[in-house]
Amino acid sequence: MKAIKRKDTAEDAKRKFREAAMNGDTEDLYFPGPMDVYNELIKKGKFRTIKELDTDLEDVWYFNGHIYERAEEYVRTNAHALFMTMYQDMQAQIETIPRNQRNDFVQNLSGRIENALHNGPRESQINEVLAMIRRTTFTDASEMNPPGYIPFKNGLLDINKRTLSSFTPELFYTYQVDANFLDKKVTLLDTPLFHAQLNQVFYHRDIPLILTYFGYCLYPDLPIHKVLGIFGRERVGKGTLGRVLQGIITHGFGSFNLARILTADRFQFTGIEGKNVLVDFELKRKFKRGTVKDWSTFNNLFGQDVLNVEPKGREAQDRTSKAKGIVIGNLPIFSVDDAAASERWLPVVTRSKKPGRLMPNVDKEIVNKEGDQIATLLVRVLFGLIDRGWVFPGQLSSESTIELMEKLADPVENFIDEYTEPVEGAAVEVNKAYETFESWCAEKGITPIAAQTFKKNFGWTYPKKKYHRGKETGYEFLGCALTVSEDPEDEERGSEYQDHFKGGTAEKSQENRENGFRGNGYRQFQHVSLTFTRDPARKSIKDHAHKLELGDFDSKKPENKAPQEIRGSSNLQNDPVPDSQLEEPESRPNPVDSDVMVNSAEGKDQEQPGEIKTEAVNPISVEDGDMVIKQLANLGYHPDPKCGPSMDGKKYQIGVIEPSDGQRRVTLMGFMKESGFRQVKSSNLAMLAFEASIRRDQE
Repeated sequence: MKAIKRKDTAEDAKRKFREAAMNGDTEDLYFPGPMDVYNELIKKGKFRTIKELDTDLEDVWYFNGHIYERAEEYVRTNAHALFMTMYQDMQAQIETIPRNQRNDFVQNLSGRIENALHNGPRESQINEVLAMIRRTTFTDASEMNPPGYIPFKNGLLDINKRTLSSFTPELFYTYQVDANFLDKKVTLLDTPLFHAQLNQVFYHRDIPLILTYFGYCLYPDLPIHKVLGIFGRERVGKGTLGRVLQGIITHGFGSFNLARILTADRFQFTGIEGKNVLVDFELKRKFKRGTVKDWSTFNNLFGQDVLNVEPKGREAQDRTSKAKGIVIGNLPIFSVDDAAASERWLPVVTRSKKPGRLMPNVDKEIVNKEGDQIATLLVRVLFGLIDRGWVFPGQLSSESTIELMEKLADPVENFIDEYTEPVEGAAVEVNKAYETFESWCAEKGITPIAAQTFKKNFGWTYPKKKYHRGKETGYEFLGCALTVSEDPEDEERGSEYQDHFKGGTAEKSQENRENGFRGNGYRQFQHVSLTFTRDPARKSIKDHAHKLELGDFDSKKPENKAPQEIRGSSNLQNDPVPDSQLEEPESRPNPVDSDVMVNSAEGKDQEQPGEIKTEAVNPISVEDGDMVIKQLANLGYHPDPKCGPSMDGKKYQIGVIEPSDGQRRVTLMGFMKESGFRQVKSSNLAMLAFEASIRRDQE
């Protein structure tokens, strides 16, 4: 049988050309092949390939001078350019040989070069270059994003020494802070646009937690397994802050879909490789009937457990994620029915009202003007988190977190908070209330609960009573008016927010530095639990779990600063906090909004529906109020850590997370009434607010 002639490869052809050239004076002429391009690429840069089984299409990364980026596009682009450059160089050498002196080899090579310049390199040649890089640069996935440094635009920030060092290809970082680290003290007063956006979206007491978690997103490891949940009404600016973080961490920022993580059987983790932050910008709230949510995958992803990552068309691989998680969603959220998953959450509830005037591309303006300052501030807040032993300011206890998440997932609670107002003498017909609830659910994109369940749950807040009007009979909820609730601070805050984006920032800079954002001084920039003093005997105890007080930034190795107060360069307050303003919380920190709303002057003498009637002639002492807080904690309730005298010293204010059990709520109301407190309106759906007058001799 006649043997089949094997087709010469590019390497075979080049070898023959060189052998033929040895017989003449054309030994430097050859036809460029994939090996020549590969050698040039390896000389110019550093590559790493993640090991995978059962595939020859592993992920390739290249060092761009700062960090490692995905290399497939880079290799294809540069390989094509190198092929064309080599063809042109070879053609230029051939042109130096007179035509009458060109032998068969030169003429053959000239024809091939002209053809290659006309058609360009073949796809198989480009793929062969990429395959050579893969085969020679294998790296284990565990080397990705090692602890110890944070990549900035102007260098690697050494977390231990807290100084900048030069970039090196020996460290396999796939994320980078797209800003320059400033070696100076930076506070919120140095970022007026960012500060205005924070105040537009969040209550003041929640800002330290938000900043701390944003700073945690810069860290290359996952020492504490927490996910930040930002929940609130639609169009209040939640997503804008997420995009600000995305603008600061352009490399290593990724999106994910929590609903897909909980319900997908395969491919849930596709695309998360090399990410340091994962954000779900729009939490899905509606699932098909009978859908089972598997929270174990959520726990594995944000618990640094081994993940079974299965890219499409490839064999599953074992991977470990170091990505921090942020979930942004509108109320109500879906229920978290897994105890381990509830432990992962750091929930924050936003303000209620939308901005008075939407500003286009606010996130880009903030990043462009204040990116370096924001990144430096976040790093310094991160250092404070490290020095405190990874304790977030205002972190809820496990029990309080579960209770709050249940309320945020309760559609009736959210409907009551958003669409009702307690008004004495008012009443709403039961069917009318349910029809309004159904319309509200349609706007939210959620499935309404059954009418019977709605009436039962709604009746916990507004009592139901049968009415008779002539021949008409029916049921109505007493003391209830259907309306749209407003945030009492929104009008003032909205005008301030817009002023910061009208070009007036420079003129107000000095005023802001002296008075704080609204003239409240440093109190605006510290956790609210630090603003009140209770028991004088406890004045010397420091609240390190709440205080965002960072030490001087220097090149020394950080000491264990948690047991002692750190003075000198706070990033969230203008002045150091005196010892008399620091306290140890009676229970686990509770950052849920508990701003106590005092009734207006014309309404002080009237008992509102659901309020506790207490005569003003029975004032209490500060010690009495402190004792009530301790008794609440002993009874198993969850008082707000910011409880204490009001700013003017005339009222003693207490906030308590509303119990989910109706009987415990009744017991709480009776206890507070016997203690001399009356209920006042709370601006937060999950909190009950009470106040009592303080005796004049103690004001």
